Amino acid sequence: GVPVTIARAVQDLERLRRELKIETWHVLGHSYGAAIAAAYASANPGRAVSVVLLNPLLPGTVDDGTHANATSPTFTDSTVTTRFAADLDTLRTMHGAEVGEALRRDAIDTASRVFVVDTVVARLRRTKIATMVIAGAKDSSGVTSARALKKRMPEATLTVYPDAGLYTPWEKGDVLITDIRAFLNKQDK
Repeated sequence: GVPVTIARAVQDLERLRRELKIETWHVLGHSYGAAIAAAYASANPGRAVSVVLLNPLLPGTVDDGTHANATSPTFTDSTVTTRFAADLDTLRTMHGAEVGEALRRDAIDTASRVFVVDTVVARLRRTKIATMVIAGAKDSSGVTSARALKKRMPEATLTVYPDAGLYTPWEKGDVLITDIRAFLNKQDK
């Protein structure tokens, strides 16, 4: 099949937006999907009103021994690529060999040329796309990534739920929805 990549997902989102005849929209991504949402918003600033990054797992923002070093200016270092790809190898077990392999290849592709955190963040800042970053404090990778993004994007809204982890949408439910709606409503005014 067609390899799953962030670049491909960004193209698919833009194709979906056109097909649905939506002029502008808010984009939300969870975990690895946050990388897709951030890349989409930064590549399509006239289409994305805002972006919500929920428990973000963005290459280049986490240094917990398995992900990219937060001080790395780009996500192109081969050591970083290897560590991130090795971590995604566990997805083979979790999601099956085919999906896990596609995600592993995407990590390597992303690391080498598609997703450079500093570039995406710079585009989001330059185009003034409103950004909300949400994490559960019990998700060490997500909260570290969220805080690193907030440090790079001081204008972003950061919400950390102390009693939530990776599954913030399920753990916080209505509270999360209320917080996201309040953020989105500010952008629609």
